[in-house]
Amino acid sequence: MEDEKLETQEKQKLEKNLKLYYWYSIFAEPLFWGPILIIAIMKLGNMSLPHIYFMEAVVILGLIFLEIPTGALADRIGRKRTMVLGGIFLILESIWFAAMNSPFDVWGANLTWVVGFVLCSGANSALLYDSLKALRREHEFKKFNGRALGAKLLVTAFTSLVAGFLAEIDLRLPMMLCVPGMFVSLGIVLKMYEPPITKKVQERGFVDIMKVSVLFVANNKSLKWIVLFSALLATASKVWFFTYNPYFELVELPVKYFGVLFFALNIIAWIFSKYAHEIEKYIGEFRSILLMLFCVTVPVILMGTFVTVLAVPLVLIQNVKRGLFTPFVSDFIHKRIDSDVRATVDSIKSSVKGLSEFLGLALFGTLLTYVSLPTALIVLGVVVAFFGLYAIDVYRRL
Repeated sequence: MEDEKLETQEKQKLEKNLKLYYWYSIFAEPLFWGPILIIAIMKLGNMSLPHIYFMEAVVILGLIFLEIPTGALADRIGRKRTMVLGGIFLILESIWFAAMNSPFDVWGANLTWVVGFVLCSGANSALLYDSLKALRREHEFKKFNGRALGAKLLVTAFTSLVAGFLAEIDLRLPMMLCVPGMFVSLGIVLKMYEPPITKKVQERGFVDIMKVSVLFVANNKSLKWIVLFSALLATASKVWFFTYNPYFELVELPVKYFGVLFFALNIIAWIFSKYAHEIEKYIGEFRSILLMLFCVTVPVILMGTFVTVLAVPLVLIQNVKRGLFTPFVSDFIHKRIDSDVRATVDSIKSSVKGLSEFLGLALFGTLLTYVSLPTALIVLGVVVAFFGLYAIDVYRRL
């Protein structure tokens, strides 16, 4: 009887995790700065676009070295504890960004973000998956993760709409409004329950966890493929995102419409995230992969070819991929790994993505010193299409 009572209490705590994860997904990242982040860094932080690309490349290099150790830390001491530490750093980062006045401030805030991000990366999705697994509902992970991401995107759509108009009044206002949400995120994590890990990972050494995880990925062809393919798409999206504000200014789109555009792109991402499970079930895994590649290659090539305000809505297409991407990749990986290395393997994926983004940002920033932004966009689209089609050929052979 006592055992049944304890089992019921455990179940209630795990189910509470699922509800809290929705809210955590909404507040885990700054809600208001999406539409104006790059222009704010340029004007408030006094940085040029090539300098921003260089900084992001260096910052991501730090992310690469920290991802796997922090993933192992989460598997060793618990996902909740590392997320709490990460939340504290993310609060500091959001405050620093809101107060930035120089390149030093931008660098400092970005480096603080790296530490906060890597502590949460891997640990958050591992906590969700293990909560579902303990409830014997792991088959719902893709659907649940997609809906949680969708909730975040829906809220971000409306905050983006507000951010554009606030930026017209004062560019610093949206940055300041991001701070309260980071405190809410930390409060949500503190209320979460650490789900049981199926194997006694605590008996393993910190270095052993990393070794086992790296070897596990290296010897699994499917995992290697998804890690590399997801890194390619994530890099293309990251590089393209940093061109949004400069491109909008190039075609003379008023700042107040930045928020309207980001509202629309977040609504699109929300729809495709919410129904990611149903969409993949309907069109299949292979067509889902093709669709995501199309969304990050064809629109960017067209934007570089036709430099006009009429080309601006093409950024909306990428958000089909944005909505499908996280549920697809997370489910693909988590179905193939065990609980005791879950956060570490997820961090390996993030580390490889970071290396790819470092190279992509560094190369694109260098390219911008020699060619115009439209030409650089065409180059980006063509290169990603080439490697993406090769990756799809490999996938078919797998």
